[in-house]
Amino acid sequence: MKKISLPGLVAAYLLCAGFLTACYGSGANVTAVPNDPAASLKGAFDVVETFDDLQDWDGSAQTGYHYGASFAPKRADGGPPRWDFFTNDRATLEYRAATGAFAPGDVVTGISSGATGKVERCDREGDKRYLQLMPPLSGKFLAGETIRNQAAGTRATFVAFPKWIANHGSDYVWGGTGKSLRINYNDFSGGMAGYGPSRLGAFLGDGASGKSGYRKIYLFMMVKFQPGFFKKNADGTFVSVGTLKMFDLDSGFTSTEAWGSAAERAQLNPASARLAQLQSAYGPNASIMDIKGGGFTYPRSLFYYESPFIAKMTPGGIDYDDLPTQDLINHDRNENDIAPYYLSGDWFGLEMAAAIGSVGNADGTTDFWIYDKSGHEKGHFSATGLNRLNFFEHRYNKVTLGGNRICAGYGTCPAGQDNRWYADDVIIHHDRIGPSYFKLLAAARAAANQPARSVNPKK
Repeated sequence: MKKISLPGLVAAYLLCAGFLTACYGSGANVTAVPNDPAASLKGAFDVVETFDDLQDWDGSAQTGYHYGASFAPKRADGGPPRWDFFTNDRATLEYRAATGAFAPGDVVTGISSGATGKVERCDREGDKRYLQLMPPLSGKFLAGETIRNQAAGTRATFVAFPKWIANHGSDYVWGGTGKSLRINYNDFSGGMAGYGPSRLGAFLGDGASGKSGYRKIYLFMMVKFQPGFFKKNADGTFVSVGTLKMFDLDSGFTSTEAWGSAAERAQLNPASARLAQLQSAYGPNASIMDIKGGGFTYPRSLFYYESPFIAKMTPGGIDYDDLPTQDLINHDRNENDIAPYYLSGDWFGLEMAAAIGSVGNADGTTDFWIYDKSGHEKGHFSATGLNRLNFFEHRYNKVTLGGNRICAGYGTCPAGQDNRWYADDVIIHHDRIGPSYFKLLAAARAAANQPARSVNPKK
């Protein structure tokens, strides 16, 4: 997120006087405004992640599933991480000053560390060169050491692992400065990976019960795709997207990696083919938001859709009941189509609201909004009368960004497909986010050059 000066923030508070109670809850006195653009956001919403107050993060290029603080993003002040779950599919190394050339299939060794890895793919972006290594690796490469390919005698200096949370350049940070998160899928067909986690998740509960969290959750974020993320045919239509998980809302967790209490977990079907998903990934009551489009059905459109599933009783115990998907777009008006933002290379905002309802009743709801970069609402999808709970009176308390990308027909993905997208200003709240968010942001930017002074929201 772009940093805004202290005077701008103070003036933003004044300009926001019409909804300062929302910004501060009780409207407590504020006599000093920190030099942090997230300050006004953090006063307005339950959870705000601008990524600016996190240390640059690469996950130590760990591959596989990781829970807990060991490799999680660290706060700049040393505080505990909010995001304590991630997955990564490949370790990727940046290198320089090569004598010779590396090639897929090469076994690369670190001279100092003794670490080894097999090259899956060689990439180049601008003046930077990268090696994508296949798991498993042996040991850990050390930044600054010489790496070599014994067979060909090629040597180079290992620079660093690509940063996953960092300033990715003005085009890929919302507002131009600060930091953002880069998600990078492995598309299971040899596509580029390792430039970001494929998933990053946060736990929102109290750690004691799956009943802690949100009965109705609102999630907002700013989003941008890397060019080449959605491939096009010669006639300008999009290649069919396939499976593309963007984020999920999960209920009933007692930690990021554990669903339910011990007694509740004992009710799960131990023979389920999706037991790991029931226990750790999603729990039995959750929704995954994917993107679809392209192909014969929606050749020039791209849009989000919801894949919900709820618990059902089977002879072996609780398992999944996969409910019909619903497109989060009004097709007659095409108002939630994100293709224009991808084609123009613009950031856009999305907001999802999900009410989980009550056990045995069709009283759940879904709302989905798209905003352009100026904060104009471009579309709103709404659905009511949804069954989201058959068992367990739980609440939403886990959010994960990213997931899997599998190209159409589980086949090879289009040549040159990029698998990276960026998230910034991720916000979770118990009420509508978008209008207040853009109002705060616009006020801060408009007032950036006004003089600083103390502010008392009660006056």
